[in-house]
Amino acid sequence: MNKDRLIKLELNSIKDLVKIACGLRIPLVYRYRRGEETSLMVIYSAGGNVIVAYVKKKEDLKGDYIIYDTLTGNYSFSEKISADPKNFNMAVVDLRYCDII
Repeated sequence: MNKDRLIKLELNSIKDLVKIACGLRIPLVYRYRRGEETSLMVIYSAGGNVIVAYVKKKEDLKGDYIIYDTLTGNYSFSEKISADPKNFNMAVVDLRYCDII
């Protein structure tokens, strides 16, 4: 019998993270700031494993939502939800502490 395990996937770009969240229909992205670095994470499970897909950036990524345009593939950070039906909205939740990544 397999034990559950934590799998960490460091991605190349925010766009890759947004595509994973949209593809899995996960409307929640975690943000963790440490010094000059900001990390964005999507946490999900597959096959009894917990998977943490994340990206680290040396910039302050501001906004309460990530809006993904499903027609163009573009994304943007926003302070409010988009009502446009072609957009997929993801809430950004700030973490005070994170020891996963």
